[in-house]
Amino acid sequence: MTKAELAELRELWRARVADFRASGQTGAAWCAAHQIKEHQLWYWVGKFKAEAQERSASEPQPRFIPVHVQEADKDAHTSLSVR
Repeated sequence: MTKAELAELRELWRARVADFRASGQTGAAWCAAHQIKEHQLWYWVGKFKAEAQERSASEPQPRFIPVHVQEADKDAHTSLSVR
């Protein structure tokens, strides 16, 4: 199977999994309605879930640091100090 065929298959299953999730049906009912073997559906659901988890684990999570702002004296110079 060529890379293009694999990419096409992946997109087909991505659309099928999205359709299944949007349907509100059980896996068995959705597969019966679409003449798809249930184990194939669960294979792709698991594959896409694992890929999503890998992506989120490898991406750095944003960190927020609290900043405390104090009012400046009215007679102070107009400069900004960051520590």
